[in-house]
Amino acid sequence: MAIVPDKSGNSPLDRKYSDFNRMNAGTPIGALVPLYANEVVLDTTNLRLWRAVGTTNNDWSLVNPKDVSGAC
Repeated sequence: MAIVPDKSGNSPLDRKYSDFNRMNAGTPIGALVPLYANEVVLDTTNLRLWRAVGTTNNDWSLVNPKDVSGAC
């Protein structure tokens, strides 16, 4: 029997298995404290993904330097 992550949204762990875990209007640097290392946040203003490399509000690393909207 396989163990499958809960994708129903009922589990507090559900967010860890999604593409991004939270959204923020602008860069999360200095603004958001990561909930855990490797958390992914979507910057809704600039359409950028950020990954937590630590657990302080300055521990964010840009994942995709290009626009994720598909525009070139």
